[in-house]
Amino acid sequence: MSDWLKDLKKEDLPETYQNMLRVLIEGDDGMKIKPSIQDPVMALQVIIALSVYYNKQGFYFSGIDAVIKQKKREFVIKWQGRKKVAELARITSLAERSIYEIYEELQRNKQRDLFCKTEERPPT
Repeated sequence: MSDWLKDLKKEDLPETYQNMLRVLIEGDDGMKIKPSIQDPVMALQVIIALSVYYNKQGFYFSGIDAVIKQKKREFVIKWQGRKKVAELARITSLAERSIYEIYEELQRNKQRDLFCKTEERPPT
């Protein structure tokens, strides 16, 4: 970090940047994914880098919920039978019921595949 930035404090930043810094370091009650930046100086460097790159641009973070949901589903499928449902739920922040629903969907697809010929298989 540059010498002139060493004395920069959270309170010196605009409120939106203070909120970003808090989320990067502490997370947020509603967050499903906890941040991994434990060092406040590193978090501040990230915020400064983003603010310089996106300087004076209206910037919108589009949601990536669908991507996160799919990755969690893939993780559950990968570890099916090798990790307990409660552990998968804890790791992915999914309800245990959601884990069982993924298992049920997999089972339905396997059963459908057993009774359908390849060319007759309905789209998934």
